[in-house]
Amino acid sequence: MEFGNPRALWLLVLAAPIVAAHFYRGRIRRLPVPSLLFWDQVLLPEERKSAFRKLRRLLGLIWALAALALLTSALADPTVRGLTPEPRRYALVIDTSPELFVREPDGRLRFDLALDRARELLARLGRVDTAAIIDATGVVEPETSDRHRRTEALERISRDPIAEDPARLAACANPEATLYVLTSRPWPAMEDRNLGILPVGTPQANTGLTQPRLLREEGRLSAQVTAVNASDAPAQGALEARNRGRVFATFAVSLQPRERKAVEVPLDPQAWPAERFERGAFIELRLATGDAHPEDDVAAFVVPPTAPVPVLLVSDPEHPDPHLWSALQLLEQEKTVTLSVGRPSDPLTEGAVVIFDRTAPSAPLPDGGYLLLGSEGPHAPAAAAGEASVPKIVDWDRDHPIHRWVEYGDVLCRRARLLEGNPLVLSDRGAIATWGRRQGLAWIQFGFSFRVEEGDFALKASFPIFLRNALAWLSDEGRRAFPRTARAGGVLRNVAPLAEPGADVRITEVRQDRTDSRSIEPHRGEARVLLPRSGLVKIECGGRTEWVAVEGTEPLDAGRVPDTPGPGLPEPPPWWKDLPYPAVVGALGLLMLAAEWIFYQRGWI
Repeated sequence: MEFGNPRALWLLVLAAPIVAAHFYRGRIRRLPVPSLLFWDQVLLPEERKSAFRKLRRLLGLIWALAALALLTSALADPTVRGLTPEPRRYALVIDTSPELFVREPDGRLRFDLALDRARELLARLGRVDTAAIIDATGVVEPETSDRHRRTEALERISRDPIAEDPARLAACANPEATLYVLTSRPWPAMEDRNLGILPVGTPQANTGLTQPRLLREEGRLSAQVTAVNASDAPAQGALEARNRGRVFATFAVSLQPRERKAVEVPLDPQAWPAERFERGAFIELRLATGDAHPEDDVAAFVVPPTAPVPVLLVSDPEHPDPHLWSALQLLEQEKTVTLSVGRPSDPLTEGAVVIFDRTAPSAPLPDGGYLLLGSEGPHAPAAAAGEASVPKIVDWDRDHPIHRWVEYGDVLCRRARLLEGNPLVLSDRGAIATWGRRQGLAWIQFGFSFRVEEGDFALKASFPIFLRNALAWLSDEGRRAFPRTARAGGVLRNVAPLAEPGADVRITEVRQDRTDSRSIEPHRGEARVLLPRSGLVKIECGGRTEWVAVEGTEPLDAGRVPDTPGPGLPEPPPWWKDLPYPAVVGALGLLMLAAEWIFYQRGWI
């Protein structure tokens, strides 16, 4: 026998004053009476009843001591094997993986079915049984026997699909507890745990698209995805190709059971001239097979403009740099840029990348992309901090996109200005090239020009590559505040300062055949955008619009729920074992005390 509150046994010492009070008669007082005639008539019957009265008085004592024992037992909460139920320990894991958020044929989410099954399981637990509630985020409710707290914990279960590792979920539970898992995905066996699997949902066919990527081969651009059949039955459907929400092509798709097939959609301007792919496109590929989980049937692409980048060279018309001019003409011949020449006093061409060659801007730079070579002045973005003769280049920002396949190790520079700002190329005297960006504006500034009189960078083999990378970055990527692609289920943040950091950011999510819009307020210049599903997202801030392609994960395998149901739900204890022992015994003790008082008043004891 074990006691839940053994200190209550000290109440048994009250038996001593109860016994003393029972046998204490008080002091006998002697009084003179005028006659004993009437006493003689009473004493004889009284003497005949004395033996029975002693027995009744002894029963009263035993009754009082029994009531004390019951009240003490109620407070001590004893556990007796075979009589009182032993507490059982459980841990309930609700596996909030993406498979649990598939809709059943009746329209209900598997998640709601899992909560109903969890309530049914908890209703079978006894009064002393304990259970912990766990989801993919961790322990929602520690082990407790409070039914109200367990019911409230089910309402706090995360509704965000998170595919957590089964071993980590099991590690959140007490090793001595029986682990029950409500899941819609195959669950590995755990020999070290007393495990019960409660499958949720029925197997359903599902197809999806994954691994989207843009391919450019021999000047041809195409969108490629992998169509996946995550079921044991063949699937037939159609692949719709949309640009800016309009369907421009449809392809038939046939998938064998468990097949993965690469599908390529050419983005040919000649085949679809009305789409104007050369100006950029927002492509959605949608696989229509009528499955139960359409969220993974979309692949999105933000296609950069394929048209040549307009480049405006602002230079001294009498002394142009021949090496820079030759490199730009080479890029124009391969249709990478369209070249035009301007004077410092000419207005800037909107949308073009402007190269200031040894010529300072005449006004603050508006939105656009700018490459400044050997320029300085009050309107140059980077201020000069001094000059250096024959500076030695010791390092450069290798992670910057313009430095892909570019090397500065053997570049000789005879004279350069030292610049302030974010370093792009470092010398032993300081930064000789810097860069900066915000939404709508990107610039790169060199403290030296590309003339051979000031260095030999223009004579290196990597110079045309650098120029192509720089112009491409300044024309598109450098002006963006958000990345062009992101992953579904994550958080998108701006990688460059917003044009108006204090303005609200409007998010429009293209979802199937409708759009969902919302606004968020940046915090300290950072906008955090939740991306729940794949597709296209339009971001508007300060009069500027950017599109982001949200890539999905692997398609859900909704056709394989756990095959074996495990041990099933726990058996509820018998009703008589689930009675609250302290309350029942305590009530019985109080009832005995009340009966004793009534018996005493009536003179029965």
